[in-house]
Amino acid sequence: MVSSTEPAVGGGRVTWAAVAERGLRTLAPITVAAVGLSVLIGGVGGRLVMSLLSATNPDNDGRISDDGFVIGRFDLGGTVQLVGFSVQVGLAAAACYLVARQLVFGPRWFQVTSMAVGAGTVVGALIVHPDGIDFTAFDPPWLPILLFVAIPVVYVACLALLAEHWVASEQFQSVDLRMLSLVTVVLWALGAVTLVLLIAVVATWGVWQLVRDTAIGTAVRSQVSRWVARAALVLIFVAAVTNLIDDTSVLV
Repeated sequence: MVSSTEPAVGGGRVTWAAVAERGLRTLAPITVAAVGLSVLIGGVGGRLVMSLLSATNPDNDGRISDDGFVIGRFDLGGTVQLVGFSVQVGLAAAACYLVARQLVFGPRWFQVTSMAVGAGTVVGALIVHPDGIDFTAFDPPWLPILLFVAIPVVYVACLALLAEHWVASEQFQSVDLRMLSLVTVVLWALGAVTLVLLIAVVATWGVWQLVRDTAIGTAVRSQVSRWVARAALVLIFVAAVTNLIDDTSVLV
């Protein structure tokens, strides 16, 4: 974090409190957007997809999916489990998005598209697998593959749009800081693992603020470092596409 003795743009002073508030007003809207969209698109959308697949394959109605949900049915226990799982996924997505948003480039449409297709394909490749009921018991076999790849792609696109809109929103930026802090901590504390993740995110952010104006910070901010990171993400994307093609060829 920038020390209180360092000059800010315009001759003023940047304090730890000011930098921390700016960080919180970025973290909070991204967290809320990531969790809300995860519940809506990933959770409810995922259940609707399973209902659609169940309707087209009635023999699978009532069977247990790979994630432990009853296919084709909405019940209280399954709903609570679904919401809890979606919140965890959304918080993990928020942490990933905090990093990814620093690496995007080009016009806004390209930023959103590249993140959605890139991250969505990687997640889709993790979801699709040639074992288990989700992708082996439904006909036509390409339909669940298409739907479960589409869900993360749509989710990331919506997250990129909504999160940045809220970060720049005057309404969100004018929310009482104490309320913003409470909502953010409560969301991240809903799971022990994600609370540890929050601590890691804050610790990393704090270390970055300390070194950002040093030689280390200059090296990290350099275009060379950024393009190395982007190249690594491209390699991950290519590996995901390859894996997805291989799994699809087995299933279809």
